[in-house]
Parts: sequence; C-alpha cells; structure tokens
Amino acid sequence: MRDPSRPYAVPPSPYSLGDEAWAGMPSDDEGYPPSSWDEGWGVAEGDPDDDSVMLTEVVFVEGQLVDTRRRPARGTPYEAIASELRETRRPAPRVTYVQTPSPPHHEPMLAWLDRVVGGRDALLHLDVVPLPAEELDLAAFRTGDRARLTDLDRRISATVDRLVSGPLATELRTAIRRLMVRLLSADRFYLARSERDDLIAGGLFLAVGRANDLVGPGRLILGRSVTEAFELRSPPTGRASSIVGVLGGRAWWYDARPRGAPDVPVLGDPGLLVHSFRRELVTARDVALAEAAADGTRAEPRRVP
Repeated sequence: MRDPSRPYAVPPSPYSLGDEAWAGMPSDDEGYPPSSWDEGWGVAEGDPDDDSVMLTEVVFVEGQLVDTRRRPARGTPYEAIASELRETRRPAPRVTYVQTPSPPHHEPMLAWLDRVVGGRDALLHLDVVPLPAEELDLAAFRTGDRARLTDLDRRISATVDRLVSGPLATELRTAIRRLMVRLLSADRFYLARSERDDLIAGGLFLAVGRANDLVGPGRLILGRSVTEAFELRSPPTGRASSIVGVLGGRAWWYDARPRGAPDVPVLGDPGLLVHSFRRELVTARDVALAEAAADGTRAEPRRVP
C-alpha cells in the first residue's frame, strides 16, 4: 500500500526485497522476457495516444544508470498522479497572425524628419540658409581641455580644406565646431577617456559628414578619403557612432527610416546640417505635408526621443 505521507514515492522494486527476490529470474545470458517488466503495470510499452501522460522508468545498478524506458502512465500506480498533472498542463498558446495595412507614406516620413531636426516645430520652421562661419567657442569647455580642442580644431580644419572647397567647407567647419560643443556639453569627460586625437578628429568629421549625406559610396567624399586624410588604419566608423550615441541618436543610427529617406545617422539638430541637406529635408517635408492634406488626415507630431 502506498504511504499517504509520500504520495509521489516510487513503489518498492523487487530487487530491494532480498536475495529471495532473485529466485526464478533469468540470467543476463538468457535475457528478461517482456512480461517480467510489464507485470503489475497493466500496460505494455507502446505508442502513447494524444491524451496520455508518459511515465519514465530509470534503472540504476550500483549507482550506474543501466536502463530507461517510457510508457503511458495509464494502468500504473501513477495513473492518478498523471491525471492530476494532465489537468494542470497549460495548453500551448494559440498564435494568431493579423496582417495590418501599412501606414500612409507621409506618416513615417514626417516622424523621421522630426527626429532628424529635433521636433515638429523645428521641422516646420526649417530654412535653407547656409551656416555662417564660426570660430570654436573655447569658453564653453573646461580649461584643461582647451589646448587639446584647439589642436583638434586645427587638424579638422586642415582636413576640411583638403577634401572640400568653397562655401561648403565653411559650413562643415561650423557644423563640426558646434558638434564639439554639444558633445562635451553632453559628456564632459569624453576626451578624457581616449588619447587618440586622430581618431576623435576623424570621428567628428565622419559623424557630421554622414549626417549630411556627404560621405559614402557615390557621395561627394568617399569613406576611404576620410581615413587617408586623418592618417588612420581603418575608417573611424565606431568613433563616429559613439559620438552620435552621446547626442541621443543611437536609436536612429542607420535604421528606423522610411522608404526614400537617406541612409544617415540622426543628430537631431538643424544647426549641425548644411544648407544643401536641409534643402532636401524641406522638399521631403513639403511633399509629406501635401500627402497628409490630400489624405484628409492631420499630421500629428510624435515625441522625439
């Protein structure tokens, strides 16, 4: 009889009853007939039906696993327990696939434009005036960083003059200087974590260049030209990514962009964008707003992260 204090206890094995339990049992050479294992269980081993709970028998001899077998629990002393477990089993969740229509193109486009320039208000007031010539505002930096930043600015300005000419060079220098101010305002100790000024200078140039869609295959400046200009062994892509991430643009680096949008990192500040790229954004803005008006919907701004 089962011990009520041990409802899940394994019933005694015939091998634990003493030497007399071995009387009449076949030797290893003769093999065990199937009926000697099935006796008392009521069910022979076979394929379980869909509603059965499987019982696993494990045989150890001198602490060594020698045999295992699985059979339905129906007809065994564990049938009641199996019924309880079957009742508590959770059915597999049912997965329902629902195909939702894609939103009108103007919705993701306006949301992306909001992120690029820092919000809907900035987007609606976006202009195409070229960035003015500005010097690096050293008063915005810590005293200990000023000499290093002056050297970085000199290095970057020389590279800009080497790779770009005309008014665009002036805008790029201004955008990069503004980026330096915003970077160290967001992370005062950014420079202290690296001694590679060549890598930092290349990352600043690449972040602004790519954010304005000026660097890359088929663009005004090739990526390898930036690598060579700053005398680096490899492109400063990782450094540019970290700079963009400090400014809060990590979530929008090369992704979450609608069809037709350029493949650029997002800086979220029109003051870091040259007038030629802002002109493209203004064109995209006007088209998206016209589509929203034709669709009869109001283009609601989304929160900019």
